[in-house]
Amino acid sequence: MEKQLPFTLLTGFSLKDKGLLIKEMERNQSKKMGYVLYRPTNSKLTEKVDDLFPLTTIMGEAVHDIEINNMDDLHTLLLNEEIRNHIDEIVVDVFPLSAATLSEVWSSKLKYTKLKSHIHLVDAREFWFSYFSEHEISVQPDSNYTLGEALIYQLEAADTIVICHAESVSYEQAGAIFSFIRNLQPQSAVITFEEFLRFNENRNAAYRIDSVSSLFDDQINLFESRSKLVMLGHYGIDTYVYKSKYPIDLSHLERLFEQFPNEVFRMKGRCYNPGSEELYEISQIGASIRLHTFHMPSWSSDVFSEFLFIGEELDRNDIQKKIEACLRTTVTS
Repeated sequence: MEKQLPFTLLTGFSLKDKGLLIKEMERNQSKKMGYVLYRPTNSKLTEKVDDLFPLTTIMGEAVHDIEINNMDDLHTLLLNEEIRNHIDEIVVDVFPLSAATLSEVWSSKLKYTKLKSHIHLVDAREFWFSYFSEHEISVQPDSNYTLGEALIYQLEAADTIVICHAESVSYEQAGAIFSFIRNLQPQSAVITFEEFLRFNENRNAAYRIDSVSSLFDDQINLFESRSKLVMLGHYGIDTYVYKSKYPIDLSHLERLFEQFPNEVFRMKGRCYNPGSEELYEISQIGASIRLHTFHMPSWSSDVFSEFLFIGEELDRNDIQKKIEACLRTTVTS
């Protein structure tokens, strides 16, 4: 049987922090590791002059064995027989952007490789600035993301999230970041840089390929499992789920987006329209809101509108009223 070459996907904006992590991984590994910087040439970064997130923080020293600039060359490298015979594991550092489905695409295309882990690094000092940043990354002519969107798409696809420089912010600030991220990715390990060095030594579990597609359900289940509990230690980070048996009116929902509550940091929605047989998937990150429409002839659930809100001290009654004003049939509480 052909040997499966394990590889780890490494994402996050700071090349400096990822470089430090790679050096520590190399120092603590008995296996022969290969380190690849995947910097796609079709990615372009557009700076917004008045943005508070300094782009200098994402730069750093390259500590990789090789730089690859397109997917075909990366595939060729990972399937190279000589490399496979001399390397025990490959770490692919993606900079600056990884699509949320990248892990799924690679796992399906790379027959003789096995995705071991997707590690995402977060700088605690710059987290909120990067989250609300509107610097833009263009991946293809028709695919533009704010830096905040890129951050969350990478983070939500990761199975291990490493918080760097947590000691450089206050206890409350670090607590809010950890709480927010654990609500975003309830199935991931969320740990400090120092904890990762101990955690990674004994890590053998393989990456769950279905983790991205099941994330919305995981987030909903997390909220519902503790909705009747008094939760401590959330540092003001709140989660609210709204469900209805009525479909949404998109025109009303679009007006709601124009006056979206500032305390909502992340919103996801899944709404089905039985009349048009369409499924709407809605995503809000900071000031960016996206809606994707899919044709779906049948719908088995009795819930037609479902929303998840994550933010700071949410006004649940206000959010409920705003959503119910968008339903096709008036809902009374």
